[in-house]
Amino acid sequence: MLGTVCLDTSVLVALLRGEEAAVRRLGEEAGRGGTVSTTAVNLCELYAGAFASRDPSREVGRIHRLVSSLDVLDLDVEAARRYGELVNDPALRRSPIGDF
Repeated sequence: MLGTVCLDTSVLVALLRGEEAAVRRLGEEAGRGGTVSTTAVNLCELYAGAFASRDPSREVGRIHRLVSSLDVLDLDVEAARRYGELVNDPALRRSPIGDF
């Protein structure tokens, strides 16, 4: 079964900056044939930064190009509930997720 990778805002920013490690890792994940995604909330954060930049149209264009290659996950009630559950799981708080 192929997996899903959900990119958070910090990884998306690293990709937009062209950081080598992030670009390489995204290529590896895409090469495995799984789904690479992000959430609508992460995009809100990116767009907020873009519109606060010196060149909003350029930054928005960069975001559009990046997002065109990703699945964007909606945040629904169940996803919000699950988030609340996970951020309060003591086992997860002590275990770093690792790179990416």
